[in-house]
Parts: sequence; C-alpha cells; structure tokens
Amino acid sequence: MEILEKERAYWKGMESYDYGIVSQLTEFPCIVASKNGVREVDEITFKKLFEQGKDYKIKILNIDHVVERKLSSDTAVIAYEIEMETGMEGNSQRSICSCTSTWVKRNEEWKCILHTEVENQAQQ
Repeated sequence: MEILEKERAYWKGMESYDYGIVSQLTEFPCIVASKNGVREVDEITFKKLFEQGKDYKIKILNIDHVVERKLSSDTAVIAYEIEMETGMEGNSQRSICSCTSTWVKRNEEWKCILHTEVENQAQQ
C-alpha cells in the first residue's frame, strides 16, 4: 500500500503545517474538488492558500475503508474515509470525509495530481 503511505505523509504535512512535505508530494498544477467547487491550482496559488490556513489546525484521528488501485507503473488511485478534528483556537469539530486521490510517478517520485474531499452526510 505504497500510495496509502504517501497519503499519510501528505496528511502529516498538513497536520504539522509543513509546506515542504505537502508541496513535495503535489504535482502542479493540481486539481482539487470539494464542497467549495472544482479548481485547478498552480504552485503559487497553492502556497498562498496553504499560508492562509496557518491558524487552522488539523488532527488526523483515523484513515479507514481504504481502496487503492495501481493503474499502471506510474499511475495509481486511492479512496478512503478520514476522520479528523479541525478548527481554530479551541473551537474544533470532528468530521469524517470521503477522499479520493490520483497519483502519478514523476522521476521515480509519487505526486498527487488530483484530490477530492467531501464531508460525509451523517456528520453534517
């Protein structure tokens, strides 16, 4: 489950607010789809968005129900549910989201090129 380990590393980077880790694991421009819509994000915009979230805390509680498929030697997809606690300065909430990611191998390194995330209905 090589791609799952990449996802865990990505979320660890988000949790620790480490742009180096997150950007190293991202193919730019990347595609993001969420409850806020769909957009293609270049590296400059991605970094700006990342920096705007500096006061927003994320704690990963669990990653479960993982389905991973390698489509070729350089393309893989993964889907999973993630339970997290998010918020700002003591005002946090727990949620469970269904996520999918598409990973491509570039110069022997896996990079996420597409990520989707939607909060599960039961949690809203």
